[in-house]
Amino acid sequence: MDLTVIILSGVFFILLVLKIIFSIRKMKILKFYFTPMVTLSIICLPLYYLFRSGEGKYAVLVAAALVFSLAGDIINMREERDNSHLYFSAFFFLFTHFFYINAFLPGYSFGWWQILVALPVIVLLIRSYFLFKEKFSSILLKIFIPLYSMVVSVSLIVAVG
Repeated sequence: MDLTVIILSGVFFILLVLKIIFSIRKMKILKFYFTPMVTLSIICLPLYYLFRSGEGKYAVLVAAALVFSLAGDIINMREERDNSHLYFSAFFFLFTHFFYINAFLPGYSFGWWQILVALPVIVLLIRSYFLFKEKFSSILLKIFIPLYSMVVSVSLIVAVG
């Protein structure tokens, strides 16, 4: 493994541990600094891969996904009382998973064993939706939550495959 990758991974791990510690201790200002730094440290890995390998499409898609994830994380840090920030962050996280699907899809190949991964995910999604659908306050949530769940599940299955 490349020394730069080891260093970047170490920086990510340290930032993640600090973010978790500051979140648990309710040190909001430090959590606000470290949350985006964690995502930015992860973004460095595909960009470094792009620089070293010259294979740009995969690295650019993963980096784009991480940038959208960073935007969602920053919006989630607002913690509005009415949870209105979740609508906006969910939009960014949805596009994050579209980028991941596009990054992983060229290397995807179907295997029958993937059905063993897909079935429990589908069952959990359907069960969760019917358990919580009464708590969805708007028609937008009733449409968006199943869409988001499906996109995240496809992203998981494509990544595993």
